Amino acid sequence: MNRVINKVFSMPLMVIFLFAFFVAIGYATFIENDFGTPVAQKWVYKAKWFEFILGYLFLSLCFNLFRYKLFQWKKLGSLVFHVAFLVIVIGAWVSRLIGFEGAMQIREGGSSNIIISYETYIQMKVHDMEQQYAYDMPVILDGYTDNYFNHSFDFPGENDPISIEFVELRENVKDTLIQTGASKGDPYLEIVTVGTNGRQYNFLKSGDLLEDGGLKIAFNNKEHTDAVSIFETDSGIYVKTPYDLGYFQMADKSEGIVSRDSIQKFKTKRLYSVGDFQFVFNAYYKSAAVELIESEEISKEVKAVTVRASQGSLSQEVVLRGGKGMYPRLVKFQLGNLYYELAYGSDLVELPFWIYLDDFELERYPGTDQPSSYSSRVTLVDPEANLEEKHHVYMNNVLDYQGYRFFQSSYDKDELGTILSVNYDAPGTNITYLGYLLLTLGFIISLLSPQGRFRVLVKKSIAISQKRADILALLILFGGLIGTTTYAQDEGSAASNEIFSEFNGENPAIDFTHAEKYGRLVVQNQRGRFEPVHTLANDLLKKVSRQSAYNGQSAVQVFLGIHTNSMAWNMEPFIYVSGSALRKKLNIEGKYASFVDFFSFDFQYLLVNEADEARRKKPAERSQFDKDVLKTDERVNLLFGVFTGAYLKIIPLPNDPNQNWYSPFDETHPFIGEDADFMNSIVPLYNTTVQEAHKSGDWSQADKVVDLIDMFQRRIADPNTIPSKGTVELEITYNKMDVFKRLMNMYLLVGLLILIMAFIAIFKPNFSIKWGMRSAFIVFLIMTIAHGSGLGIRWYLSDHAPWSNGYEAVVFIAFIVAALGVALYRMFPIVLGAAGVLVWLLLFVAHMNALDPEMTQLVPVLKSYWLMIHVAVITGSYGFLGLGAILGLIILIMNLFVNVNNKKRLFLTTKQLTHISEMVIIIGLFMLTVGTFLGGIWANESWGRYWGWDAKETWALASVLLYAMVLHFRFIPGLKSQFAFNVASLWAYSSIIMTFFGVNFYLSGLHSYAAGDPIPVPAWVPISAAILLLITVGSGIVIRSVRKTKAPKESEEIEL
Repeated sequence: MNRVINKVFSMPLMVIFLFAFFVAIGYATFIENDFGTPVAQKWVYKAKWFEFILGYLFLSLCFNLFRYKLFQWKKLGSLVFHVAFLVIVIGAWVSRLIGFEGAMQIREGGSSNIIISYETYIQMKVHDMEQQYAYDMPVILDGYTDNYFNHSFDFPGENDPISIEFVELRENVKDTLIQTGASKGDPYLEIVTVGTNGRQYNFLKSGDLLEDGGLKIAFNNKEHTDAVSIFETDSGIYVKTPYDLGYFQMADKSEGIVSRDSIQKFKTKRLYSVGDFQFVFNAYYKSAAVELIESEEISKEVKAVTVRASQGSLSQEVVLRGGKGMYPRLVKFQLGNLYYELAYGSDLVELPFWIYLDDFELERYPGTDQPSSYSSRVTLVDPEANLEEKHHVYMNNVLDYQGYRFFQSSYDKDELGTILSVNYDAPGTNITYLGYLLLTLGFIISLLSPQGRFRVLVKKSIAISQKRADILALLILFGGLIGTTTYAQDEGSAASNEIFSEFNGENPAIDFTHAEKYGRLVVQNQRGRFEPVHTLANDLLKKVSRQSAYNGQSAVQVFLGIHTNSMAWNMEPFIYVSGSALRKKLNIEGKYASFVDFFSFDFQYLLVNEADEARRKKPAERSQFDKDVLKTDERVNLLFGVFTGAYLKIIPLPNDPNQNWYSPFDETHPFIGEDADFMNSIVPLYNTTVQEAHKSGDWSQADKVVDLIDMFQRRIADPNTIPSKGTVELEITYNKMDVFKRLMNMYLLVGLLILIMAFIAIFKPNFSIKWGMRSAFIVFLIMTIAHGSGLGIRWYLSDHAPWSNGYEAVVFIAFIVAALGVALYRMFPIVLGAAGVLVWLLLFVAHMNALDPEMTQLVPVLKSYWLMIHVAVITGSYGFLGLGAILGLIILIMNLFVNVNNKKRLFLTTKQLTHISEMVIIIGLFMLTVGTFLGGIWANESWGRYWGWDAKETWALASVLLYAMVLHFRFIPGLKSQFAFNVASLWAYSSIIMTFFGVNFYLSGLHSYAAGDPIPVPAWVPISAAILLLITVGSGIVIRSVRKTKAPKESEEIEL
């Protein structure tokens, strides 16, 4: 029996199940992207086989805690770390069993105690006026998988069982009313309601009851005395209400009140209102029928489910319309002796207390529609506890009461209502948080414990360093990874138009000193950020021309030249044109074109058809020419905005609560009085002084105009919003330094130099490179300090941690790698060289076109200290794991040059590097694991769930699993060699690349920039993968051949 148990819970089988779990959750993200969340949940996350894998891993981990005798003081760190995972799984299981998620919608001035569940149910009630059977059956319905269900039950007093069976599903459906003959249809009212579910078009059949939150409307139904009753008589349609109804007659704009219990004519095109609810009587149909039609305008969440209710020989099919987040619409009918009420949609959970929305507040970034923050001021009322409390709910600030946690999630489109996410899962959350705490504690103990794996690896590596004192030679090769009608520019081009025929070609440059002065003015960019004109000009020129200067002129000189001498700049060839095919089409020489090159003789835009056609294609279907057209088209449009003055928003509007700034070229500005005079005259005045300065060489008058604008800005703008002059100077200095781009090639140069010297030290031990290595280290240290200082300056200028977008995250990861290389230099100089190469590669990626270095504003959820904690830890882990991958690559390349004569020396070197790599990966895995679960805490504090299988968190977990497998290779006989570990450390980083880039650009989710519409994979990616595969295979062949020779004599076994 013990033998069977040992086999069932063996390490190899556990790794296989871990890999199956890794593949399953990774594949689920693609299922969700292509088919939607319900399909991913049904096929993977809520499938029985998925639960089985989790259960097996849980039991296997428990078994192996005893098998590997982790219950010892010397293994305390490893024990705590592994037990933490057990606790987290238990917490997740508790959450799955008792946890509940939903949303509460409240209008300003209103209240609610109803939660709308996120899960969907088939809700059924069957009664005989005395007894009742009620059951809410959770279902996941979608248009891609088998949705069949059949729920059977017995009803007291009935001989035959009752069954509710699935028949058909239709998505994107809406009701439409078909008029019929008098004998074929029923009376209907068409009523539009505006309530909890927003605007709804309803067709109310005679005898039916419409419920929308707290509003009830009955048509020819006297059973519900608490409903607004609409009924037919021989003289027309009338309304009787149990409370006063306000109304507004749209035709004559008259207003009035329908008094309580009074009977009045029910008139069309009259807006009735009570509290937050409104409804309009659109039309009456004497004989009609409702049919369902599919419409692309309707969300896929709106579904029509046909079910069959059966009992014995009796059966009836009904259509249940609903979906996630929708109030259930009951369908009532009688079958035999029993009455049925069926519905499909979210469940309604009634709370024992109420939430009143006193005020909803929304703040925007100055001059934009982008929300800076939004919050709800609410009153919690619990009649049973005689409690009334005021609370302020906003992003990352939660209302917690009786185990229910309310989070600011969203808001109504008219900004007069709030949507609060609600979570009920105190036991599961607390258990999971305990697991997170144990995880961090185990991490710390493992690193500090003298018997821990990390410290053991340090000792082994030092021991190998001492053994290498007699090594005479080392060979290494480092492989880098850098990674059809045409228009002619002849007599038919815009350049030959008579408008340009008299242009004399003069384009004098703006004085550099004056441009520097103008660059210190503050401008509000298109995203609302206040920055120096210098920053805006630099960003625009880099995007348009892919250069930071043009013909010896700075970006600000170019920017001012365009505004003061637009005719000349129309003719300047400084727009970068992507692709040789497009350049040929435009008939230009070289890579740059002028603005007029893109227009025909009659000023028709030459790329309009090509750009429209390219946009209509999905990104994955676009050809290289399409991509070149779109990139170039974007540059042309950016430059057009500069020509029109759209970006020059340098004039603040006085007393504007939204802090909008305007361009003096904007003729529709709202300025009045003297401010309007200033706004209208500043451009002509400035242009005049510039023209005079070109002639005389005296720029003092132009400088005075700039001073005048600066004075106006400082006098009108909010001093808490406009950056100080010191901050402006700092940002301009930061722009000029361009520190990260300047450091990029320096990192590569110094890194390669350190690698070469490290190898020389092994090849030629008598050749002294001591001072050269020290000098290179000092230079590298200075570069790392400059790198960190650049991040610090960016943090200060942007007012948030510098890892909030793709560009900043990659630059931060590069800094972590550089700092790690510096930290390990004393013991392992070769690591510093590898770090330099990896930092160069990361900065090279950061400065590719896919990542925009522009400083941006934060969305509300990112305004949290968790941004600094979670993102810093998890992106830092990418640096550690990346260094492990580079070391693995170096070792594999070194293996290619192993032979009988040098294998002893190379094996000692690769063994030491393998130990270093494992140490780095251990730290990286700890940080990745802790960072992933810290993200769960942030998610729970922000929107009420610590895990939702979003693509980002799923791939982060997948990476944790993959690296956990790599570190457990040493327990598997066939995989505990150096070669297997280094191959795994190299290729495992592909999961990190998927987590960081793949999710952001190829999958849909909370962290995605592509919304599930992936951009094509760059050509260099498969080429690089092929090269790495060749290196891996070649290294394996060499190692296999070396194994056949006699092993070197060593006191310690060398595992190949």
